[in-house]
Amino acid sequence: MNESVPIRRAVAQPEPCTGLPAEPLSLLSGFTERMRPVLSPGWATPGAWKPVVGIQETERGFVFEVELPGACCDNVLVEVRVRDLCVSGEVPAKGSAPDSVRRSGRFCYRSTLPLSADARSMQANLDRGLLTISVSKLRTR
Repeated sequence: MNESVPIRRAVAQPEPCTGLPAEPLSLLSGFTERMRPVLSPGWATPGAWKPVVGIQETERGFVFEVELPGACCDNVLVEVRVRDLCVSGEVPAKGSAPDSVRRSGRFCYRSTLPLSADARSMQANLDRGLLTISVSKLRTR
């Protein structure tokens, strides 16, 4: 069953640097405040496992293949913020067999997109536990 996975896009752009403050410690507090959205749930998920991911570059773009056996579309979140890609969610446990090797529980994968990637063109599909994320390359003149 091939399902399209929605992609959540953040509109926040990083603030430009305008100069150094007179108080050096204010740099650290400013940095902490700017990092808060990046470290919010879904971007940094404590206790989550990292799925196996294959990345391919083609002439037209990039393809991320994320192995999520047992996952369904409702439990997978694909987010993009400026140049950062985050895939997170949860794979439900199947049965109670103690010798099961299939991972379950919360997962999170994070990557910075290549500079030539057009994040606006991103598409994601989940088919039998394989999440395929396609990103076109920016057109050069």
